[in-house]
Amino acid sequence: MTNKSYSINVIGGGLLGCLTALKIREKNKSININLIDSGNHLLSSYDSISLNKQRFNNGFHGIEFPRASELISFLEKISNNKFLYKPNNRLLSINNSLVEFNKPLLEWPDELQILFKKKKGIRSKKFDDFWEILSVKYKDLLAKVSKRYSSQVSNCEHLLIPWFMPSDFIYDDDDEGIIFQNKVRNQSIKPQYVFPPSGLFEDLQEHIGNFLEKKNININLDTNFYFDNNNNIKFSKSEGEEISYLNSSDINVMCASSISLLKNLENDKFRLMVKEGRVLINILLETNKIPEHLDNITEVLCLNEEIKEISRISFPSFMSTKNNISNIQVELFADEDFDLETLKKNCAKQVGKILNFSQKQQIKYLDSKVSRKVFFPDKELLSQCYKIINKFTLGINSTTFLNKPYFGPINMSKAWMWSTELCEEVTRIKNGSR
Repeated sequence: MTNKSYSINVIGGGLLGCLTALKIREKNKSININLIDSGNHLLSSYDSISLNKQRFNNGFHGIEFPRASELISFLEKISNNKFLYKPNNRLLSINNSLVEFNKPLLEWPDELQILFKKKKGIRSKKFDDFWEILSVKYKDLLAKVSKRYSSQVSNCEHLLIPWFMPSDFIYDDDDEGIIFQNKVRNQSIKPQYVFPPSGLFEDLQEHIGNFLEKKNININLDTNFYFDNNNNIKFSKSEGEEISYLNSSDINVMCASSISLLKNLENDKFRLMVKEGRVLINILLETNKIPEHLDNITEVLCLNEEIKEISRISFPSFMSTKNNISNIQVELFADEDFDLETLKKNCAKQVGKILNFSQKQQIKYLDSKVSRKVFFPDKELLSQCYKIINKFTLGINSTTFLNKPYFGPINMSKAWMWSTELCEEVTRIKNGSR
């Protein structure tokens, strides 16, 4: 580009947008950089929730080490804090039978081994290959539990396979997250979860916000984008006022979820994407003592036909109360018309079964919160929407608009990697090599 008066506008104030803006700044000390978000504050996905008058993450949060080691070093540096490192000890609970996440089938309990038609592990890139070696009973269980995400199991099988497979049943994929999990499961690395000192990821909002301001990045909140009839991107405040100093000759870097772009392009497809929604519910329980077999366990992933909505159980020890009382945080996904009172009534008893508590160990319900709406769209519809986004991106000026298409939340490790890729694309544009 030869126009020296342009700015770089990074659209989306989540972790990907914040990191992208900062990495662009490192390579461009004097250029004007605007970070734009439609909300009233950055990193809103890290907002904590209140349960029993205490603050908790909105579901289990943890940064995987060594997968995201560079991101962790960066966050420790800008916050001037040493983060908490805990072993990533994950359990699976399948119909109340507990098994370690990294165990092969022959080390699973007998009642779980019979769920597989073959005892020899497989390695495949196709989900169908895994379904073929499962018993009818296990297929039925997976199909039943999948309803917590979607009416069709095919839309959410990536949330079931390979998570509820033995470690020697390997889903082979080029995705860096899958590669990392396979290394965890074959025990070639010793993974850890990393947390801010308080355990609350909400604390990162202030640290990252301050660092953005220190680096002279302009933060534009309550700001929306749209495209005019010539596919030029425009920006306006929430109340409708157009922002004149942001213009179509700038380099615009899309870091927000593609759902916002889809809404601008094809509203009918957008409505279909958000049609079949679920809600995330956090339930807080209390116990007098965490049993020894759960010592140092970070999370339990759940597959239970009695209460299929329970997805994960974690133990936020950083929020433990006094007198050796421990908290248990339970995450559930349910239909929007779910019966919260029934879930509250049954949750403590079922969690006790899932975690193999003895009858002497008490668990009681404390509080709950419906904290987020989530969507698991039809796979074919999702494919169509990616094509719409990619076609649009290719059809407009590639020297002024960059886009990293994705729908839904992205892992913190991916945010770090993708921000590097987007920064490199901006450099190529500035050098005229794109």
